Amino acid sequence: MAGGEIIHTDFPCAGERIPADGKWDWMYGEPSEREFTVAKVDAYNNINSYLAELQGTTMKTAEDIVAYADANSGTEGARAGDHAAFASGQDLFNEVVPYRGVKDGSYRKALSYTRRKSRDEGIDAALHVTKDGRSIELDALLLCDGRGAGQQIAAQAGMESSLKISAGR
Repeated sequence: MAGGEIIHTDFPCAGERIPADGKWDWMYGEPSEREFTVAKVDAYNNINSYLAELQGTTMKTAEDIVAYADANSGTEGARAGDHAAFASGQDLFNEVVPYRGVKDGSYRKALSYTRRKSRDEGIDAALHVTKDGRSIELDALLLCDGRGAGQQIAAQAGMESSLKISAGR
């Protein structure tokens, strides 16, 4: 027999991880609970690792990118309003650089919190439901949210790569 059954489920962590408007917001919550607390440290380290391997460029750090964009703000959109394609400028780079990729207590606390909420109390919990008194382990989650909050839970859980591949098929 081919077919499937659609069973409604939700992320138990939704009230703590998803803003009331349902939109992806990586600044949501206290700093020790924010996705951005983790993202800014990981971004800095990943950008610097990538740049360190490049040949034929003087750009070797996130600081180099910021300095270049500042020196060429008209074409590179360093500041808000400099370039139509970069409405907010390089605001995220400017927020990432001061942390210098340090995995301090705040980073570790935010990483632990977001992973626990998005995995144990998020995706893993949503895949295990009770229906009509019986426990069911679902095979997959189908996210139908146009605002991105479901994808945010997957990203915080570190599962975004597998979801992109599945969604693209």
